[in-house]
Amino acid sequence: MSTKQNSFFSTFNQLTLILTVFSLFGLSTAQGQALSPTGAYFGVTAKSTNLMRQYNPMIGGMAGFVFNNRIGLGGFGHVMTGQIEFAGSDLEQPGATDLYLKQGYGGVFAELFIIRNENIQLSTPIKLGYGKVGVFSQSTESVVEKSRLIVLEPEVHFDVKITKFLAIGTQVGYRLGDVDGLFNISDRNMSGFNVGLGVKVIR
Repeated sequence: MSTKQNSFFSTFNQLTLILTVFSLFGLSTAQGQALSPTGAYFGVTAKSTNLMRQYNPMIGGMAGFVFNNRIGLGGFGHVMTGQIEFAGSDLEQPGATDLYLKQGYGGVFAELFIIRNENIQLSTPIKLGYGKVGVFSQSTESVVEKSRLIVLEPEVHFDVKITKFLAIGTQVGYRLGDVDGLFNISDRNMSGFNVGLGVKVIR
């Protein structure tokens, strides 16, 4: 990834974190009537994820049901839209070669709603996902190695309703990744912070 792109996503992360902080400071003035004890929602997310000290965009979505106005259960999916570039081994020739990484995953989540009313939602979903990660040669586009990817991803979501059923929000999380048998990539490489912006339809 170019320095210009990395700078853009670094700025995106900082702005999202600032929005989250100001949103949380506004909780005391945004209280409203509680919603129905049961409900459902779905949403889409664009977020910047930090892998190997590079920022890259991911898009995804999640959908779930809410029980007792406190507990949410559902499913999610995320896919990387760009690629992480780095120098590594093609496992055939000696010396370093230019490689890139792509990954995606999906799974289930459980979510605790700290606040859920007609104006705002503050929640802490924990995602458990399964997916794939691949390492490719930049020169030939061929697969150098690949692995399954297991992810545990706790997040904090803050959403503000702008209409009766539509909300916009910010998200902050940390991804713990587990890969199997890769030479160029470790579990630590697949772990990192992410921040994002989302739109949800809430019923």
